[in-house]
Amino acid sequence: MDWREGAGIWPASLPAQSVWIEVNRPGSPPLIFLFNSPPTLSQVIKKAGFPSPSLAGGSLLNDGTRVLISFGSNGELVTDLKTFSAATSMALGRRIDLNKAGFRDLMLLPGVGPVTAQRILADRRTRGPLTDLDDLVRIKGLGPESAARLRGLVTVKRPEPR
Repeated sequence: MDWREGAGIWPASLPAQSVWIEVNRPGSPPLIFLFNSPPTLSQVIKKAGFPSPSLAGGSLLNDGTRVLISFGSNGELVTDLKTFSAATSMALGRRIDLNKAGFRDLMLLPGVGPVTAQRILADRRTRGPLTDLDDLVRIKGLGPESAARLRGLVTVKRPEPR
């Protein structure tokens, strides 16, 4: 299922394990696909209208993956995997992870200007990742009211061990 099938109408009910994948193709607007379970890269490429390459393995893509498609010098399909931008996440009604958000991502949040965005980034660098949303109040300029206003738009996920 993708947004083109519903002519821009949001799905009435989402599957229990909704997996959103963004595909960026050269010279075309991005596509957003909704899968009922984690897809393989081959499945995503085929759904985007390209011949499915024979890829070794078949590792599954995570929810929130952005697939960048380009073409190599010999015309071969080249892919690069990233994560959704904060703007895409917000457009889909998803929360922004404050431990991953960059300066421009933070600036999308209401009431967060350049100074506050820099303070959030500086706080993460000096004190480490936020452990929960209540940690927002440790940042100068973000009191309990600001934290409450942002609560529905942001999340705090613990960084994965390396």
